Amino acid sequence: MQCEFSCTTSSYLKNHMLKHRGENPFSCNKYNYKCTCIGFLKQHMLKHNGQKPFNCNPCNYNCTVANDLKRHMLTHSGEKPYSCNECDFKCTAANNLKRHKFTHTGEKPLSCKWCDYKCSQAFNLKEHILTHSGEKPFSCNECDYKCTIANNLKRQRLTHTGEKPFALSLAHYLAI
Repeated sequence: MQCEFSCTTSSYLKNHMLKHRGENPFSCNKYNYKCTCIGFLKQHMLKHNGQKPFNCNPCNYNCTVANDLKRHMLTHSGEKPYSCNECDFKCTAANNLKRHKFTHTGEKPLSCKWCDYKCSQAFNLKEHILTHSGEKPFSCNECDYKCTIANNLKRQRLTHTGEKPFALSLAHYLAI
């Protein structure tokens, strides 16, 4: 896969090249977070103290990164400036479009270092890697259930509340 990165300054290009060499000179002393740029580390550190300096006025959304707020504001306008040239898919972020395009190419650029698993999305790889470590980071606070996927825990918690959030009304069924 050829990299199509381009930028406006040589310092951005130098930071980007660090990724290709697998170098991450900046690291968090609290978590296993490493990055190529001191600015990214500063953004990461805001998470530790709960600071979210960027706020949306129309709603209660807060974030640590200005670009995240910019992208969030598109949810209020409904604007989706990035569109797929192969289908009707539109989105608010360039990286989402890049990830979507893998559905057309079938490309799976991410791979597990312990087996032959490949995927196109980082969160899928993170979930998969947990199958090798046996780690189950999500646990129910009402019983001893543990799992590797957050949505599985959400679904399991419904067994304690009795809530059934998905329902089909008879009117909807008759309209089909």
